[in-house]
Amino acid sequence: MLDTRALITHRQYVCFCNYTVFSSLLIAVTIVAMGVLSYLIVPKRPKPIYLVVNFTDEEFENASASSSPSKRAELVDAADADHDLCSSLQCDREAQRILDSVNASLNPCDDFYAYVCSAWMRKHEPGSGQDRTSVDYDILDAYSRFLISVLGWKNNELPAAKVLYDTCIAPPVGLFGELITMLFYTVGLQHWPYSTSDRVLSNDVSTSVGSLHRVLGEDSLFHMAIVERPDLPTPPAISIAEPRLLVGHAEGGLPLAEFMFLSKAQSVLMDHLHKPLTTNVATVEMELARRAAAKRATDCTHPLSECTTTHIDNLPASRVLHWSLLLQEAFGEKMVALNELVETPNFEYLASYSDKVDQSLKKADILNYLAFRIGMALSPLIDNDAVRHHLASIAYGRNPRFPEPMSVAQYCLRLLDRFEPELVTLLAYDRSVVKLSWKVLQLIVLDHLNSTLFTFLGGDFSRRFSPEFADHVARRLAAVKWEPLMPLRFFNKTFRDKYFDGFTRENSSKSLSSFVLFWLQRAVKRRRGPIETGDSEDLRSGWEHGFLYTWPALGRSFRHLEIPLPVFDPAMSSDPKLHAFHVARAGARIYRVLLGYAYSMAYAFFYNTSTSDPASVFEDLRSCLRQSYAELTASAAGYSATPSPEHSEQTSVSDMLDFLATKMAFAAFDSWMRNEGLNFYFAKAPQFDQRQLFFIYYALGFCENVKPAATPAGGDTSSPGRDRVNGPLRHVKEFANAFHCVEGSFMNPPKKCGV
Repeated sequence: MLDTRALITHRQYVCFCNYTVFSSLLIAVTIVAMGVLSYLIVPKRPKPIYLVVNFTDEEFENASASSSPSKRAELVDAADADHDLCSSLQCDREAQRILDSVNASLNPCDDFYAYVCSAWMRKHEPGSGQDRTSVDYDILDAYSRFLISVLGWKNNELPAAKVLYDTCIAPPVGLFGELITMLFYTVGLQHWPYSTSDRVLSNDVSTSVGSLHRVLGEDSLFHMAIVERPDLPTPPAISIAEPRLLVGHAEGGLPLAEFMFLSKAQSVLMDHLHKPLTTNVATVEMELARRAAAKRATDCTHPLSECTTTHIDNLPASRVLHWSLLLQEAFGEKMVALNELVETPNFEYLASYSDKVDQSLKKADILNYLAFRIGMALSPLIDNDAVRHHLASIAYGRNPRFPEPMSVAQYCLRLLDRFEPELVTLLAYDRSVVKLSWKVLQLIVLDHLNSTLFTFLGGDFSRRFSPEFADHVARRLAAVKWEPLMPLRFFNKTFRDKYFDGFTRENSSKSLSSFVLFWLQRAVKRRRGPIETGDSEDLRSGWEHGFLYTWPALGRSFRHLEIPLPVFDPAMSSDPKLHAFHVARAGARIYRVLLGYAYSMAYAFFYNTSTSDPASVFEDLRSCLRQSYAELTASAAGYSATPSPEHSEQTSVSDMLDFLATKMAFAAFDSWMRNEGLNFYFAKAPQFDQRQLFFIYYALGFCENVKPAATPAGGDTSSPGRDRVNGPLRHVKEFANAFHCVEGSFMNPPKKCGV
């Protein structure tokens, strides 16, 4: 064969080499160009899932777009010249906020709560109509204003939402009267008001009490619920507990004077409706409070509840009630037939309706009390401003015994939060994400806080409690869905369409009162679920609480971690360097709820040894902290009263969870900053390093100013704000190191509790 290798001359070889070099260079340039182009087109992080909802209207987006360049101009690129220094406008504002809060004249090692909160307290004295102020209240008020602005926008996806909201803002004359008339007929109160001379049967009382739960989900004589335990091979159970009273936390009895504001409210309502006053509801509530336990028993839906189980036929015979009929009206005949056993956390309360006990409550008074509760529940829809403010400030205020007047819009927002919070959280979701940033939600909360939790369970937790229990807790917590800002089910368009099917006001022939009543009954029915209603589909969102909460909660069947926006601090500036400081507030609160669930698991985990039993480990820590909290005092104005030993016992579980959650939150924060290679400091407040700032942000979340005569808030199961700051931090060595507290100082005691 002819050898052609010699045909390639030197010139041809050079040209071939040039061609090769040129081709390689072209390929390299193409790859680089494609990389640059992909960098510009493809975001570094996944597309925010909230955009899938797309419930923001075009008008709002256009309005926002016009102002976005100026906002973007304020932002400083994360890769600025000094990686650690925060000197943007946002950081300067945040630094000033810290400087305004901290009392530099005090030593943080003497009283850290006073160091952080005393200046805030001086600026936030409770007004004449308030029993307390707090940072949490401020956050809820700011969030409420944000949601009110959202509800003011017309939404093309759900135009009926604005119709509903506008109806509440300016109720037509007669709407309230039409609504309660229709509801009275539905629950069997068509002959209201009742007098003691009327013949009222126990069947009448049973029917109305059960129907009120079914139609409005409203407590009256009892709090009723269905208990579902998906991890156990037991069918859903019926639970009957003590009611949540209009007067608020009053279990164990209070003098009649503490209830008389309800009598005044009842008189105002009856005058508005031009009806005679035949019952004093204050005496009814006082009697219900007297019958309840001094310490409210934990509902059977709670994992730590201690409930007794009784057959329906063995419930105490009563001339006031017919138990089977009451439960059939509340849950349906089929549900009662399948569940003849009833769970109750306080059998003595049920026994107080027995024939063997003198009954001071008359049947007519009970029915009138039910009617009053309906009127209070619908009070934001009253067209008379004075009457509406008087009633709604009690029914929808923070503390009914200190009725704090609110705006009409706030009453309407709280009405939605009570009956259908999902509607508001969905409408506000995309704007809520923008308020926090997707990095906070995805990278810090859903990724980092979650991974830190399971690292802790596999490490320190496992070594102290036993690998078996740690594995058990990890499996349970892995099944919990973290749902920030909105129920996860609403990301599914098919579910959204089914959920809102029929929610329209297009049919002008339907009266406005019929539309509102349809919305109320449908919202309550969906929240009850198919087990109670017999519906073919489960349209429950998974959330059991509303959006006006500053603490997370475990939702239905402990499978949904509800994280509404006020769990965070929306006032924190938006510079990306500040995002990690959300862990001080939100991280600690999220961990506290999950660790509370782990604590409840310890009592159901049968790992029977004397020292490594999970419950024993928790109880040893609880006992140690209880002794430590006895050293805390509250001598300055604005602090709650010094806790009694009984109160310390009641709050000891909460105190223990505060301590554990604080340590975990700091570990999550510290690991995030180390992974990011940050040694953060403010240009305007360089005296604080990042660890000190973490603890300052943690303490800020508990600042409050409480009047001496204030009634306990939230059932009084947690310590005052001062103790929730100083109590746990005294046992966190990282705090003492951060502020250089010498051993033996108040905030660095020689003996520390730990696990």
